[in-house]
Amino acid sequence: MINVDVGRCKERVVVLLGILMSGSFYLPLEEEWPGKRKQVVCNQAHISASAKLTENSTLRIVPQLNDGNRPKKDPVPSGGGYLFFISGSTGTPKGVVIAASSLDYVLKNSIERFNVSNSTKLLAVASPAFDFSIFELLLPLVAGVTVCIADKSIPKNPDYFEQISKKWQINCFTGTPTMFTMMTMGGWIPQTNATLILGGENVSNLLLKNLSTANQIWNIYGPTETTIYCLSKKLKLGEEITLGKPLPGTKVWVQTKKKNERTGELYVVGPSVGFGYINNIELTKSNFFTDSSTGFQGYRTGDLVSLTSAGEMSFIGRADNQIKIHGYRIETEEVENHINAFLGGHESCVSAIKSESETRLVAFLPKNALQSPIDSIDALRNRLKLVLPNYAIPSNILLLDELPINSNGKINRILLKNNYLEKVNISNRNNKLAQLRELEKPTMTQFLSNLLDEEIGDDDNLFAHGMNSLKVVQFVSRMRRLGQFLNVRDVYQNPTVNQLKKIIIETDNVFIAPKTCILGRKEFRVLPSQRRFLSHNITASHSFVESVAASVQANTMIDLQVCAEMLVKKFPEISYGLSFKGRERHPHLVKIDEPIMVKTIKLSPTDDIQSKIDETLETSASNLNIKNGPIAVLHYFTKRDTHLLVLVIHHWACDALTIHEYESALKELAETKRAGIGISEPVEEIPGFLQYAGFLEDFYNSDKGRKKIEQLPDIKRHDSLSASWYRESNGSNPEILPPIYIRDHSIRLLQERDDGQYGLLDKLSLAALTNAASECLNLDNIVVDVTRNGREQADCPVLPSMTGWISSSVPFFHKHCRFNSVDEELLALNTEYEEMLQQETAWNSFRSNSPHVYPEACPTFFLNVTRSSHKNEASPLSTSLVRGSTYPYSYGYPIEVRTQYFNDEAKVRISYNNAYFSKETIEQFLDFFKEHILLVSHILANALERE
Repeated sequence: MINVDVGRCKERVVVLLGILMSGSFYLPLEEEWPGKRKQVVCNQAHISASAKLTENSTLRIVPQLNDGNRPKKDPVPSGGGYLFFISGSTGTPKGVVIAASSLDYVLKNSIERFNVSNSTKLLAVASPAFDFSIFELLLPLVAGVTVCIADKSIPKNPDYFEQISKKWQINCFTGTPTMFTMMTMGGWIPQTNATLILGGENVSNLLLKNLSTANQIWNIYGPTETTIYCLSKKLKLGEEITLGKPLPGTKVWVQTKKKNERTGELYVVGPSVGFGYINNIELTKSNFFTDSSTGFQGYRTGDLVSLTSAGEMSFIGRADNQIKIHGYRIETEEVENHINAFLGGHESCVSAIKSESETRLVAFLPKNALQSPIDSIDALRNRLKLVLPNYAIPSNILLLDELPINSNGKINRILLKNNYLEKVNISNRNNKLAQLRELEKPTMTQFLSNLLDEEIGDDDNLFAHGMNSLKVVQFVSRMRRLGQFLNVRDVYQNPTVNQLKKIIIETDNVFIAPKTCILGRKEFRVLPSQRRFLSHNITASHSFVESVAASVQANTMIDLQVCAEMLVKKFPEISYGLSFKGRERHPHLVKIDEPIMVKTIKLSPTDDIQSKIDETLETSASNLNIKNGPIAVLHYFTKRDTHLLVLVIHHWACDALTIHEYESALKELAETKRAGIGISEPVEEIPGFLQYAGFLEDFYNSDKGRKKIEQLPDIKRHDSLSASWYRESNGSNPEILPPIYIRDHSIRLLQERDDGQYGLLDKLSLAALTNAASECLNLDNIVVDVTRNGREQADCPVLPSMTGWISSSVPFFHKHCRFNSVDEELLALNTEYEEMLQQETAWNSFRSNSPHVYPEACPTFFLNVTRSSHKNEASPLSTSLVRGSTYPYSYGYPIEVRTQYFNDEAKVRISYNNAYFSKETIEQFLDFFKEHILLVSHILANALERE
C-alpha cells in the first residue's frame, strides 16, 4: 500500500501507473487535508511506502517501517488496485478497496460508451482524493489520447477555465454539476464538439439548457464502492434526467419493501463492485454481498431510487444521513461527533440544506453549549479544520435556544430544516422586494449578506461565513454586472469587504462599457457590438463569428497568403487585438502577428461540400481569439470544378454592416483571372478603429445622411439604433413578471386591403421562439410556425445569469440597399408598434423595472431588415456556415421582428424572448402579430411593385 501526496501534477500520473504495474495499491491524499486526517488514513491503510515531491520537484518513494504494533491487515485482492477514503459514520473515514481488474473493466467499457477518439483531449480537474480523478487520468491514456492536468485554481475560476480550454483545445470535460454551474455563471459556453461528463450530484434542467451547445452531455452515477460509476445516460433537452443504464455485465435493481412498489434501495452487482472496506470486516459484511446467480460481488448503495415509466431509475435521496456536497460524500454523524467532542457532551445536528442554487452544510448547536468566550464559533471552526477536509466543515453554524425533539426523543432533523428554509426564504423575499421598491444598487455588504444568508461585517472573513467556490463566482458575476470589475482570484486573496473595496474598480454608470480603445497615445471609437467584449473581457468565443464566401473561377491559382495580406491592408483594423493592462478601465489595442490564418482544403469527389464546410468552419471559429489572434481564417475549398474562398471573421472586427465590405473584398479576390493575387491601389484608411464607426460619422455629416435622419421619428443618433438588455436569471420567473394584455385586433380588413393580388401571404412565415412544443398551425392564409427555443440563457455569451444581448445596428443606412423607400415605412411601423405597447400599463411597469445598457435606446422592440440576392435554396452557402450563428435573434429585446426579402419574395419572422413570456402570454400576442405581419407584407408588396 503506497500513499501518494504530490498534489496535481504530471508526476502523479507516473507514480499511479508505476504502482498499478507493480501490483501494489495506490492511496492518494489531498494536499489540503489536515495533518491529523492524513495520519488517520495512513494508519488505517498500513502503508508500506510514501510518494512525495522534493523541493526541486523530484519524485521520491520513501519506505515506511512497520513498528510491529499495528493490527493484522485484512486480505486485499491480488493484482493491486487503489484505495480511496470517504467519510465514515463513526467519526473516522473508511477506506474503499478497488481491485485493478475492476478499474480495467470500467475504463475499457468507457472508451466505447463516451466515444473516445484519436482527437479527444480531456481536462483533468478532480481532486486527487476524489475517485473520479482516477477516471480522468487513466481513461485518455488507456485510449491512447491526451489528458491535460489542471491546477487546483482552474475548476474554481471560470476565466482560467476558459483560457486553458482554448489554449489546450480541450473537447472533453468532466466534473460535478456544481463545477459546471460555476463555469457557465462565469460566461463559459461549451463548444459544439465538446463532450461533457457530469457526476457526483443531480443535474438540473437549467444547467442542461446552459450546457446544450455541447455535442453530448452525459450524466453518470455510482458510489466509490462501484469503481467510479456504474450507470450513465446521454442527456437531451426535453427528456427526463435519469441515471441511465449500467455497463455491460453489470446488474442493477431496486430492492423494495413491498412487491409492487417502484421506490426502494439501489443494489449493484458486477465486475466493478469493490472488494470492501479495509480493516473493517463488519461494515464490509453489512454493505457487500456475493450474488449467487453470477458469483460477482454485490453492493447495497443506500441510495433510494424510483423506477420511471420507461423503466429507468431516478435518484430520490438517501436511506440514511449520508449527504453529498459538491460531489463529496459526507456522513453527518462524523461531523457531529467532532462537534460534540468540542461541546463537551452537548448534542449538535448537521444537515444538508438545499437552496435555489446549491446545497450547503449547516450545523445547529444549542446556545448553552458555548458558555465562555473561548468556546466561540470561530474556535469550533478552527478545531474542525484540524480533523476534517474543507468540504466537510459546515458553511453555517447556527445557535438555537434548543434543538427540537421528536416523539422518539431524537433530534427532529426535518423540523430543523423546514424552520431554517422558511427563515431564509422570508429573508430573501424581503431583500428582493426591498431592492425592487428602492430601485437602488445594493451595497457590497448587503449583497454578500443576502448571498451568505447571514449578516456580514466589513472586516469579517467571508470564508468563515459560508463563502465557497460557487458563491465566489456568483459574487464576481454580480459585481461585474454592476460595473465593478473583480476576478475570482481577487476574492480568495482579499476575503473581507474592506479589502475588496480597496482593489475594486467602479464605473460611474451601471452597465456602461468603454466606448473607446487606446492605441499608442490615441483613443479610437469602437462598435456598439464590441462593448460586450470590453465589458467582460471576453477574449475568445466561437459564437461571435460571421462568414462570407465567394466563388472562384476554375483553374485560377490562388495564393492565400497574398490574399490575407491584401485583406489586412484593406482592413487594417483586423490587425489589432484587445488587451487589458492591469486594472485600467480602457483596454489597449495590440498589434497581432498573424491576424488572418489561411487554410486550403481539398475535397474528395465523395465529400458533401456543405457539411465539409460546416465542419471546417466550426473548427476554425473555435480558434479565433481577439487577444492574441487570429481574428479571421481564410479558407480555399476545392472540389473538381468547384472552388470557394470562405472567410470566417470574429465579430470583434465586423458587424451587420462591415461584413458586407468584407464580402465585397472577398469577391474582388475571387474574380481575378491572373495567376496569383496582387494588390492594386491601397484603399484609403477610414478614421476610427473600425470602418463602420468612420462610415457612420461620414454618413451623418453628409447631406444625404442628414436628410435621412431628419425623416426618422425619434431617432437622433446611432446609439439609439443599438442596445443591449441584461436580465438577471430570476427575471424569468413568471411569478414576479406582471401579466401583459394586448387588445384584440381584427385582421379581416387587412386581408381585404391586400386582396391577395401580390401573393405574398402564402410566402410569409411567423417563427415564434416560445416554450411551446413545435407545431404548425394553418390560420387563414398565414402559416404560423411555433418552435421551441430550448436554449435560453445558454445562448448568452456574456454571463448565463443574464437572459441575453443583442448589439447589432439596424442596417437601414447601408449604401448597397436596393429598397430605398421601404425602410422609412418599416421604421414608422416599428415606432407605431412601440407606442402602442407603451400604452399598456402592465408592459410599461415591466419595462421600467428592467435594467438595460443604454437608457436612450428603445428598450422594447427591435426591427431588423436584411436582404439577399438569392433565395435560400440557390446557394450551398445560404444556410448557416457556422452553427454558432443559428441562435435565436431576440436576445436582449422581449420581441424582435426580422424581415428578410429577396428579389421576388419576402419572409417575416417575429421572435419572442421566452425568458419574458409564458406560453399563455404568447397566445395573447398571436392575433396582434398576425395583424402586424400583414402590415409588413403590405409594405413589402408595395415596395416590390415599385421596384
